[in-house]
Amino acid sequence: MAHGGIIDDFAGERNQANFGLPLPEQDEAVIRRDALSAVRSALDMESAMHQLNAHWREKGLPEVGMRIGIYTGPAVAGALGGLQRMKYTTVGDTIKHCIKA
Repeated sequence: MAHGGIIDDFAGERNQANFGLPLPEQDEAVIRRDALSAVRSALDMESAMHQLNAHWREKGLPEVGMRIGIYTGPAVAGALGGLQRMKYTTVGDTIKHCIKA
C-alpha cells in the first residue's frame, strides 16, 4: 500500500495487489507511473524477504522464498457480490492470465 497498490486477494500462499485503480486511465505517463510503483513494491518485498531470512537464519530457522509476477493490461474493478457478502476485486483477461502465471 505504501506504493499505491490495493490489496485485492489472499488465496493460500498467493496474494494479489492492483495498481492504477479504481478509475480507468488513458494517460501513458500515469500508466507508466503505476507500473513503476508495482516494480518498486516488488523490490521492497524482496528486500523485506532478505531481512526476514537473515533474522530467521540467526535463530536457526528455515529460510523461505517467494516469486513475484507483474502483469499489465486492462481490467474491470469494482464491488462484486450481493447483500450478504460483497468484495472489491478485479476481473478480466488480464487478471486471469496473471493468476495462471
